[in-house]
Amino acid sequence: MEKMTPIFILISYLIFFLIITKGHPIQYIKAVMEKSRNAEEQHWGTFALIMASIIVFVFLLIQL
Repeated sequence: MEKMTPIFILISYLIFFLIITKGHPIQYIKAVMEKSRNAEEQHWGTFALIMASIIVFVFLLIQL
C-alpha cells in the first residue's frame, strides 16, 4: 500500500496539470515562459510557481 502513494500523487498531479493547461501543457509552458521574459516584477511569482511545480514533478518521478 505504501508503494501506491507516490503513484497516486503523480497521477493526481498529472491530471491536475492537464486540467489547468486545458490539455496543452507544452503550449502553456511556452506561453508562461514568454510572459516571464517580458514580465514586470509582479509576475515573477507565477514563473516561480511553475518552476516549483516542475521541480516537484521531477522529484516525484525520481522517487518512483
